[in-house]
Amino acid sequence: MELIVSMFLVAAQVLFTTGVKDVEAGRLNRARLAMQTLIRTYPEDPLVPDARAQIEAIKLYEEGQERMQQGRYDAAEFTFQTLLSVYPESPLVKQAEEAMRAAAHAREALTVRLTVRSVDLTDVGLEAGEIQKLFTEREVRLAAGKAFDPRDVEEARAVVTAFRTEHGAAGSQIRTEARMAGEHQVDVVLTRIK
Repeated sequence: MELIVSMFLVAAQVLFTTGVKDVEAGRLNRARLAMQTLIRTYPEDPLVPDARAQIEAIKLYEEGQERMQQGRYDAAEFTFQTLLSVYPESPLVKQAEEAMRAAAHAREALTVRLTVRSVDLTDVGLEAGEIQKLFTEREVRLAAGKAFDPRDVEEARAVVTAFRTEHGAAGSQIRTEARMAGEHQVDVVLTRIK
């Protein structure tokens, strides 16, 4: 009887070791199959929780890779980080670290920094001095030479609209437009709708 139990323990260990080696070699489908076979064939073996952890780590790694292919770099980074945090002993740690760096690099490469080249406020119904004072008092960040942020454009529109309403132009509306003015520059135009 002891010989049979010993054979089962050896067989389970062989499956686990084979699966780990397959993970290290990047043969994830084979690794998953070895771990699943261990779990199904030897459900009481002490290696079963480790085999399940290996399968979950493989799933996370594949999910991260899929997100990379979809161009969802933030999500891929998060997935790889989860793998590293939850399964720090996984043989996939090195690949996950490399993939996480690749996702971060790809995300950064896609982030284009736009700069406001000019802000045209000539048709909002206010004098240039009034606009300057208004933007300074209300801390409006929209200005030529600064980073373009659509929230700043919306803030400027809201401030101009509110000011006009406060000074007798109730119902006045301001339209905004941002036009590309070069590879990394934007011209912003605010116009009063008559």
